[in-house]
Amino acid sequence: MRGSPAAIFREAGLDPKLIGYKRVERCIARWKRRQDKEAKSGKRTSPYALDADDLWILEHGNLTQSEWGSPNAGDSEEGLSQLARAQLAINERDLLIARQALRIDELERVLRQFVER
Repeated sequence: MRGSPAAIFREAGLDPKLIGYKRVERCIARWKRRQDKEAKSGKRTSPYALDADDLWILEHGNLTQSEWGSPNAGDSEEGLSQLARAQLAINERDLLIARQALRIDELERVLRQFVER
C-alpha cells in the first residue's frame, strides 16, 4: 500500500477526524487482511460482512456492487479506496451528528481547562 491509512480516507473524501485516526488505521488494516484473504481464496465476501466498529457507519447505507467495487479490481489501493467510500457512506444527518459530537468534545475540553484554573 503506497499511502497511509489517513491518506486513503482523505482520497475517499472523508476526514479521518470524524471517526479518529486509530479507528482509521484499524479499518484499513482489517480491510487489507480481508482483501488478502479474498485474493488467496478466490472468493469475494459481501461488503456487509463487517464488524461492530463498521456497523454504525453503514446503518443508513444502500450500497450496490458498483459502489463497493468490482470483484476483479486489479489495483489493491483503488479497491481499498472504493471499499472505504462504500463502507463510510455517511448520510448528511450522520455527518452533521459526527461534526457536532467533535465540537461538543472540543468545548468540553475547553471547559475543563477553565474549571481547572
